[in-house]
Amino acid sequence: MAWKTAIVCLILSHLFFISAIIGSYPLCPLGCDSCSTSNGCVTCDAGYFLDIQRYGARQLGRCVRVCPEGFYGLAKKDFGICRMDCVLSEWSEWDVCKRNGQTCGYKYGTQTRKRYVLQVATSGGEQCHLTDETRRCRLLYRYCSDVITNSSEPRKGSCLLNKKVRKRKRRGRTKWRHLRKRCRRRRRRKHKKKRRNDKVKAKEKSARTKQDHRSTVSSKAFKKIYYDVPNLKTNQIDSLLTNR
Repeated sequence: MAWKTAIVCLILSHLFFISAIIGSYPLCPLGCDSCSTSNGCVTCDAGYFLDIQRYGARQLGRCVRVCPEGFYGLAKKDFGICRMDCVLSEWSEWDVCKRNGQTCGYKYGTQTRKRYVLQVATSGGEQCHLTDETRRCRLLYRYCSDVITNSSEPRKGSCLLNKKVRKRKRRGRTKWRHLRKRCRRRRRRKHKKKRRNDKVKAKEKSARTKQDHRSTVSSKAFKKIYYDVPNLKTNQIDSLLTNR
């Protein structure tokens, strides 16, 4: 009984070998040196290219005279490595506008943004493009004297020290730039008021001077001197009055 089982196994194994690898043409297609009933051509004759196509989990080979378009020269040591293009991250936010390392003192500057390489190109894939980008921008502070100190407190003597002004907020945070404009407007108004006061004082002083001269001479002579010769200076008027 044992010898019958051995004979059956030998016959089955021989049949399996025949179905797995069959001889050359005409048992196999033209150009095949060896083939399989399930996988097609396994090896090719000289002058043929082995083209293997995948159908799901099955691979089917065929021997062709001409290499298919786009595949010539790809048979090499690292052929199993897939072609991958470069993959870059998203652009970062634009950094602070500055020039020569400063954020003030100039009218215009530059700001940059970056992106990083997530996947390096392999097997002739598309290489990475620009990773840095720069553009022209306008600095927030034209003069460095306008910059608030690191403590976010106004300098000594500034009108921003006023509590009412400093407590003014907009959208949850103090707008120092807006407050500085407000301070400049206050200084201009104060300067204009001072100039008006100086003009009033000058007029009052000239009126007092005329009154003093009017008390020393008769009104008729005073009027004649002041209205006939309006451009004379005070010392000239005094000399005329004394001569009279």
